[in-house]
Amino acid sequence: MLLRVQSKRRAFTLIELIIVMGLIAVFAGLMMPTLGAARKQAQDTVQLQQIQQCGGLIAVFAADRADVYPLASARQFQSSRFWFAPLLRHGYVKSLHEIDPQSKSRGMDVAFAMSVSMTCDPSYYVPDREEYPKLLSERPTRLIRQADVSFPSSKGLLFTYRPGFAQTNRPVLWCCMPERIPAPVLFADGSAEVMAHQDCKMIAPLRPHTHAGQPVITTWYGVRGVDR
Repeated sequence: MLLRVQSKRRAFTLIELIIVMGLIAVFAGLMMPTLGAARKQAQDTVQLQQIQQCGGLIAVFAADRADVYPLASARQFQSSRFWFAPLLRHGYVKSLHEIDPQSKSRGMDVAFAMSVSMTCDPSYYVPDREEYPKLLSERPTRLIRQADVSFPSSKGLLFTYRPGFAQTNRPVLWCCMPERIPAPVLFADGSAEVMAHQDCKMIAPLRPHTHAGQPVITTWYGVRGVDR
């Protein structure tokens, strides 16, 4: 006579399930900073490549046009923000997508802006100057050549315009953030570095109310100054 042996499977108790779920939550919490850091590093690597490609486009443009940086407007702010307009107009790129793959989500805009120093007289931004026009958008531009840059490896050319928007949900410029948020910066010699504006060299205190002396953007002494 065959005996049937019935095996009884022991089910998890509620306490055991809670313990397991707690352990999973702890491990997930330990992994999140590592995953976040890896994601940020990957994003920085992609943006470094993009900003260097933009620098290459500017170099090609300048080589064809008497060594002059692109000048998009008669006013400094517009030339800084829309530096890519001359490249589009003269056929160096066919669309903003070639400059910034995410440009469609930003409208007629790209992730990077050009230093105001590349479109203004070097004597304009000096620490001992008393008066400035009220608005940056009212200040005049002038043609600047690559050879005018005194220290190409230390003078910022392009910077990430609003890198902290995803973290802070505030449309604040890279140079104006109280938080230390590193982002890609391209220098006039073609090198690039991920850095926060607090990492930049300051030869004199900036003047927030006049936007003078801001790292990379309105560097003291313009193309004759340094940012690192």
